Amino acid sequence: MKTSFARLLPILTGLALQGASAQTVDLAQRTEELKNLRWGMFICWSFSTFSGKEWTPGITNIDLFQPTGCDTDQWARTAKDAGMGYILFLTKHHDGFCLWDTATTDRKVTKSRLGRDVLRQLRQSCDRFGIKLALYFSEGEWAWPDKPDGTRFSANGGYCPEMKKAQLKELCTRYGPIEYFWMDHAVGDGGLSHEETVKWVKSFQPGCFVGFNHGPPAGDIRLGEMGHPTALSDPSGAGFNSGQMTGYGGYRLAEFTYPILPAHQGGAMWFYSLPKHDQLCCSAERLYDDYLGAVRFGNIFSIDAGPDYAGRLREIDVQTLTKVGKYIRREIAPPPTPVSRHKAARASTTWSGTAEFAAAAALDGDAHTRWGAGQGTRSGWLEVDLGKPVRVARSVGDASLKSRRSRAAPGGPWPAAPPSDRPGRSCSLPLRPSVSGSTSSGQWRCRPFVNSNSLKPNEGSRSGATLLKLAKVSKRYPLPDRSEALTVLDDISMEVGVGESLAIVGPSGSGKSTLLQIIGTLDQPTSGEVLLAGRDLACLGPVPLATLRNRQIGFVFQAHYLLPQCSVIENVLVPTLATDDAELRAGAPARAERLLKRVGLGERLGHRPGQLSGGERQRVAVVRALINAPRLLLADEPTGALDHASAGRLGQLLIELNREEQVTLIVVTHSRELADMMERKMELRDGKVWEGRSSRGE
Repeated sequence: MKTSFARLLPILTGLALQGASAQTVDLAQRTEELKNLRWGMFICWSFSTFSGKEWTPGITNIDLFQPTGCDTDQWARTAKDAGMGYILFLTKHHDGFCLWDTATTDRKVTKSRLGRDVLRQLRQSCDRFGIKLALYFSEGEWAWPDKPDGTRFSANGGYCPEMKKAQLKELCTRYGPIEYFWMDHAVGDGGLSHEETVKWVKSFQPGCFVGFNHGPPAGDIRLGEMGHPTALSDPSGAGFNSGQMTGYGGYRLAEFTYPILPAHQGGAMWFYSLPKHDQLCCSAERLYDDYLGAVRFGNIFSIDAGPDYAGRLREIDVQTLTKVGKYIRREIAPPPTPVSRHKAARASTTWSGTAEFAAAAALDGDAHTRWGAGQGTRSGWLEVDLGKPVRVARSVGDASLKSRRSRAAPGGPWPAAPPSDRPGRSCSLPLRPSVSGSTSSGQWRCRPFVNSNSLKPNEGSRSGATLLKLAKVSKRYPLPDRSEALTVLDDISMEVGVGESLAIVGPSGSGKSTLLQIIGTLDQPTSGEVLLAGRDLACLGPVPLATLRNRQIGFVFQAHYLLPQCSVIENVLVPTLATDDAELRAGAPARAERLLKRVGLGERLGHRPGQLSGGERQRVAVVRALINAPRLLLADEPTGALDHASAGRLGQLLIELNREEQVTLIVVTHSRELADMMERKMELRDGKVWEGRSSRGE
């Protein structure tokens, strides 16, 4: 009797949902219900969890999916503790492996070693903890057949509209109410258009919203892969989909999502990655800030977290999400809000005179918006009305600057910021604690785009601002046939100020180059944080990280790595090919010529590397590292291949350029002479750093 009743449940549920399709849905009320969910957990758990790759085409044996457990109660409990309203669950990725007991294929979880319907189990866990359920569904599959005319359908996906409809019907009629469908168009629509897909889903669940990631806009909900909080009318929040969101007026709600696992090398991103990444996680403070943005704009925020081989969320994910929940419930004090947030502001000029770049955009708490000065403006000011006397310790901001100065504020002077001709800089104006007047204002000469990130003061640095901060950074390498890993860097914490010069010394094999590669984002720490200008580098995706590396970090290695077929000036200009900054690229040839003349190579612009001496080639490499006007210059044994005289000249040149270009310089070296030229010196021994002073800094 129990078995017969269990078989009837899906049928009864389907009949109830089909009966509901005849009812009229109040879309305004339904929109508010979804907005009130605020944020949720995006669960991605499939072949990619075990392959260590984001996509898994060509997998024929479903035994690749071999978890040792499946703790959906932990998922739902964590969502509840995090203050979430829903779980968005991946039902099927592009490889066609179904995480529910479908009748359409044997490529399903109930035929795998796990042998259970994960979606049904999750539905029960969600109901137990009061969590709503939304579903991710890949519209197409790599393995689906060609169109009836023999041609491949689209986006490398096959054509099987009836199977797509059958699978969506199962999901809509067997697993209770679905809040919304997150349709992934990455490998095509499977032969059923987006308009037809929306109509089909709503024939079973008329109150279910539908959105599409890529492809023609359709449905009710604007999806935002790698997006951020914005008003529904602002397509920039849609992330990868921002260019496809114009010209469609049917959206009632905006969603955005990104992984809790920061950018890293190796392994997947949206799924569980690799054990070596188990301590990588976005900060609770960043998630809370985006949660507040979602609430402010009426978005919903889906943070992705991939269960591991045992079907459980990583402990660091649970701790981080639970902390966000405590912020939301005010069980612990949330991060402080700047006193200028959402205050009245005015500016000297505005880019194109449009509201998008008005003064208020610099103070809205959204790192993706900014105030822009008028086109062609060589100076400008931004004034903030704090409304009442406020004690101010420092002013922080992220600006694209050419040069800057500060203007006296009522109640006390603002110190002058150091001059700079380098675009794309963060600036900090640290203030002596004092009570300001009702209005504080700062004036600086700037390029038109400004947004808000912070630089923290460091009294030991030349300008009073910290550019680079490492917090408890460790690097370990697993050893074959050993339970313990090899520790190269052990709990390293350090700060380097804007414009400082630092030498890192130590014996061969001590980890100097490894540390430099982590600072330069060429490698990831096993644990700990690396912050550049207050920005946690682990929270950047691969593309933003590559952009930052190109624009803000310059590298000089022991070998010059010049292209032998290119001239000196062509070699110097190579890094500019990767930037989309039209102004930087336009000015690059003149800057290259100026710097080459500065290092004594003004007569060698057309020569090739084979026509230069070793010292000259290394000077070209230094200029190449400076061509994009980076904030940070990293040099790994830059004099190691030079004779003593050439090494001395190159070291002196690096110090002079450190001052002239206002670039922070970090040098890894065995050379005592080069290390003594730097302001500061650190020794790396047994995985630890020991601070000393160079002869220059004494």
